Amino acid sequence: MRHFLSILLIICLLMGVSCKRAKWTKMEDIDTSIIVKVKGALEAPTISWQGGPVNTVMVSKTEQLREGIWMRKETMWLIIGDTIKSPVTYGNVPQGAMQLGEIKPLKKGVDYCFMVARGDTIGIGRWKYK
Repeated sequence: MRHFLSILLIICLLMGVSCKRAKWTKMEDIDTSIIVKVKGALEAPTISWQGGPVNTVMVSKTEQLREGIWMRKETMWLIIGDTIKSPVTYGNVPQGAMQLGEIKPLKKGVDYCFMVARGDTIGIGRWKYK
C-alpha cells in the first residue's frame, strides 16, 4: 500500500497512540481540506467526500471536553485501502479495502467523528443521530 506510513501516522495521531522513534507531524501542518458529509439512518449512515479516492475511513465515538475541543473515545469502524471511493456506507467494506478490528453499532444521541485520509490530507465530519 503506497501511503501506508502516512496513514499509520494519521491514525496514531488521531488515536492518541504513542510511538517511540516516530516522526510526529504537527496538526497545523496537516492539510484538512477534504470536506466530509454524513447522512442517513443510524444503522448505516453514508459517508461522502470530494476530491477522489482516500486510503483510510475511520469512525470514532467522541466527547466534547469544551468548546472546540473533542476527545476520541473509541474506534467504531476502520477501513484502509489504496483507493476507497466516495461514498461509503457504514459497515460495508468496499472492494480493495480491508477492515481493521470489528465494527461496533452506532447509538442514538452519541457524537461521532467521521475521518477520511488521503496521504497527509484529512477530512473530518461530526455527526449525531438524534
